[in-house]
Amino acid sequence: RGEARRGEREVIMVMLVSDRDPVCPGDRIGRDGTDCLSGSGTHVWQGSVVASVVGELRCERPAAGRLPVASVRVGSRSEGPAADVVSAIAIGDEVLCRVRRLNPRYATCDVLCRGTKPLLKNFSGLIRVQDVRATEIDKVSIISSFRPGDLVRAEVISLGEAQSLLLSTAKDSLGVLEARSEQGEAMVAVSDEEMACPVTKTREGRKCAKVQ
Repeated sequence: RGEARRGEREVIMVMLVSDRDPVCPGDRIGRDGTDCLSGSGTHVWQGSVVASVVGELRCERPAAGRLPVASVRVGSRSEGPAADVVSAIAIGDEVLCRVRRLNPRYATCDVLCRGTKPLLKNFSGLIRVQDVRATEIDKVSIISSFRPGDLVRAEVISLGEAQSLLLSTAKDSLGVLEARSEQGEAMVAVSDEEMACPVTKTREGRKCAKVQ
């Protein structure tokens, strides 16, 4: 029981929230295989279990002496699990997405939420080089704007095909919201084009969202 309590405290310290508190996509829950294991509504990124959707954190221990399984439950018990999920996306909607891979022409993303509401279906999205910024489009580089793992706020500009959306980050309020350095540290925006690691002070190019 002592080990279980120590493990639970460590998970809470990493998250800065407790069991049944709300979490958003990208929130770190704990170290995979050390603090907890990944359950529904979460995934493993750079050795950490992180939330994939907006919802309520649940840490459940399957047996004594075993690591807790961290999951994120969508909706509330009073409203039902489908009350806060979205089944459709329209042009003009703002979405949260996670960058999956890059090439010189576009960034491929997994779309996680419409606004702050998680999606009932899985959607992928493309941010094309011409849709990254509103000005100096000929100078834009995908590699200098995004990195795999970045959490991005974007606007849907076309519904595309096969649940693949065309996305834009051209508005000032759109772009990278959260990024991690190679050391796993949360980076800080220092301009609309750069983020810095607070530990190494290394700067990396990003198309940063201006948060109100």
